[in-house]
Amino acid sequence: MNNNESELKKFLKIITAYFVLYLIHFVIYPNTPLYTNSQSDKFMWGWSLFLFLFLDIFILKSNFAYGCIGIALYDCCVYIYSAGGAYDIGHSRFFDTGPFSYEALRFDLMLLTIVYLVIYLILFIIVIVVDDIRKKIKNKKDKEEKP
Repeated sequence: MNNNESELKKFLKIITAYFVLYLIHFVIYPNTPLYTNSQSDKFMWGWSLFLFLFLDIFILKSNFAYGCIGIALYDCCVYIYSAGGAYDIGHSRFFDTGPFSYEALRFDLMLLTIVYLVIYLILFIIVIVVDDIRKKIKNKKDKEEKP
């Protein structure tokens, strides 16, 4: 298998993971009796999205570009179908108490994407720096062992 095929498989895994996350968040869970649009539902949605960053970087071994494409796919899917404003995303007014509107949904998605990508970038830079430090330490130990 050449490098292009492995990159394509990696890309497809990451895109599939973001799409499955969307399906769980906005198609499956809001249509179950467990969903009540309570604060705990919103909390779980936020935390699962945040923890997905770690899955994306550490398990799927994503790069920043693939993560950006994945969150863009997630946003497009939410814009197309948001389960009537599930988790109060797309509701206007103070504390999201107003009616659902696509203008408010665009604003919420823009804000969510900016915050997500900033956190993603910070975490990605930390991972790169830690990997670089590990490699330097390993190279230093290898040089010390070989006189």
